[in-house]
Amino acid sequence: MNTRNPRLNLLAVAVAASLQLAACGGGDAGAPDIFPPTVTITTGAIGTANGPVTFTFNFSEAVGSSFTADDLIVSGGTMGTLTRVSDTQYTLLVTPPAGSTGEISVSVKAASFSDAAGNLNKVNPTVTHRFDTCSTTEPTCAPTTTIPTDALRIFSDATSVQTLDMAPDWGQGGQVTRQGVTIAGNNAQKYVFLGPDRLYQGIAWEGSPQNVSSKGKLHLDLWSATAASVKITLIGGGRETGVTRTLTAGAWTAVDIDLTEFTQTDLTQAIQIKLEPTAPGTLYVDNIYFHGLAASASCGTTAPTCAPSTSIPTDALRIFSDATSVGGLDMAPDWGQNGKVVRAGATIASNNVQKYAFAGPDALYQGITWDSNPQNVSARGKLHLDVWSSDVTSVKISLIGGGAENGITKTLTAGAWNSLDIDLSAYTSPDLSRVIQIKLEPGTAGTLYVDNIYFHGTASGGGGGSTAFVGGVFAADYQGNLGANTAQSTLGGSVGFFLDTRLYSNKAFDDGGVAGTAVNANGVPNFYYGIGKLSPTLTDAYFGAYVNAPGNAVADASAYSKIKLKFWGDAESWEKNNFTAQVDVLVQGPKDTACANGAGRPEMLRAVPAQKIGAASEYVIAKADFTLVENCGGKYTVNSVWSSVGSVVVRLAGTNLQYVNSVPSTPVSYPTFLNMGPISFTNN
Repeated sequence: MNTRNPRLNLLAVAVAASLQLAACGGGDAGAPDIFPPTVTITTGAIGTANGPVTFTFNFSEAVGSSFTADDLIVSGGTMGTLTRVSDTQYTLLVTPPAGSTGEISVSVKAASFSDAAGNLNKVNPTVTHRFDTCSTTEPTCAPTTTIPTDALRIFSDATSVQTLDMAPDWGQGGQVTRQGVTIAGNNAQKYVFLGPDRLYQGIAWEGSPQNVSSKGKLHLDLWSATAASVKITLIGGGRETGVTRTLTAGAWTAVDIDLTEFTQTDLTQAIQIKLEPTAPGTLYVDNIYFHGLAASASCGTTAPTCAPSTSIPTDALRIFSDATSVGGLDMAPDWGQNGKVVRAGATIASNNVQKYAFAGPDALYQGITWDSNPQNVSARGKLHLDVWSSDVTSVKISLIGGGAENGITKTLTAGAWNSLDIDLSAYTSPDLSRVIQIKLEPGTAGTLYVDNIYFHGTASGGGGGSTAFVGGVFAADYQGNLGANTAQSTLGGSVGFFLDTRLYSNKAFDDGGVAGTAVNANGVPNFYYGIGKLSPTLTDAYFGAYVNAPGNAVADASAYSKIKLKFWGDAESWEKNNFTAQVDVLVQGPKDTACANGAGRPEMLRAVPAQKIGAASEYVIAKADFTLVENCGGKYTVNSVWSSVGSVVVRLAGTNLQYVNSVPSTPVSYPTFLNMGPISFTNN
């Protein structure tokens, strides 16, 4: 068999997650229903919502009227009417508060609804979605900026520099007006540029020159509904330099300019800022300050002597910071480093940070975990960390969720705080809806100081990458966690296993997991599950796996004449000369209530003999070789199923479950394993 991920051992795999008979078909309709119903929650909104959000609840089987509004927990918005679309689907409209930014959270209580057999749900999924209902014509929300404690403030709601004049007369001749305004309880400045000429306004504190040569950046918060960009000029020592920045219309834009861009300005005696919008209109200004350290400024040689200058956004989801941390946080779990990594809390410039000493030469890794309190960051944009080291030049940062992970390597500047922001779209393997851990792997032995770990911003789109059926690719790789019911193809199609309940209740062991490229880079991407069956022999049982279409939609394969797929299993079941299974390959269409089979889908079947070459096994089956075995009352043909493929199933049934070759176990058992690899449609 292909390499398995040892962390996904499912010796007591959750029946509800792995044995989803109703979701994938191929089972015995007469078997007793002991499987609890499951539900997935999705939203139709892409990116940050500007108004009401519709949440859709899709159930694995009919739940009728057992699902009610009392089964829901909603925060961050006002819950509307829960609408029953069908026995397997409900919708809910949630309205966020006006003039605000935040996150709507919708979760389902455990043991709150049931299927027709009375089985109660066991899992309680939670879905969140970001919202921004601030006006786009006039600012109704304050900036979300958190000003660093070491900032040199020019203007802010709390304090300003001495001798500050926010509207000196520089000869504009009344073509610029200035007014102090209060926005959501926050003081800001409003400038109206009448135009068409003299589109400039100064901000001056020449009576109190400021030496900002040791600072790193100039920050301003700007809002405009009309100006596409603003030229920001810093003036000092009789010299000036202007830098132009693009604005997001109708929203606060947090502008940070590296002071190295002000090449002509004397930074030792900064006295003025000049703002020049590109067109007449209104510009709101808030939070003007200098912060951070210049690249040339010393922050220690062997240990940091200054704190990070990071300004944590107020809407950030904090994992660790000086002010607050996520519940259940463990900054130094024992992951088998055998004492080769030592962690200590440290206080630097009155700021609490974490210090990790990696002795090496091996065990160069350290986890940070909050696994008892999974966080949904699927609507967030970036992961942020502040990292300082004098002797480590790079660090690999892995994000772990849903039993899968991948790492991103970042270069470090020695002797300075490195403000690392990683776009969450780079984390293609972990389940971002249930992130539980971060792993740090320095490139060499040495010491890392770590501070300010948080998720912030918003995802650039619907998240998770493409879920389209393109180029015939049905499933190329796999991610997620079987036991947590989050396993799926990287194209967003759910995957899992189903089997006769008699096999599961009469077994010596079971094992399963997801071995995608993120955890099994040198092998064939696959997910797998298997059991050690005990006597007596069952000749009418079944065992199989399913892979749903990309995005759990349907795939139109009408442009292709063949399906190509990889599957294999354990040596005892698949590679012995004294036993050769006939394997059922089923191509299923969309869900349809007219279908009377266990899958609730039209389906066509082709049986093939099991190959005996392990992960090298590949099966290519022509559409013409399939037989339609469920037409759902005559509604479907082979061609109509092929043009709307909802799921691909591989199944072992009857005497094709082997009871010939045993493995050592107590008591002796007969294994049946199945690894499902990539699936595609082709003409070759």
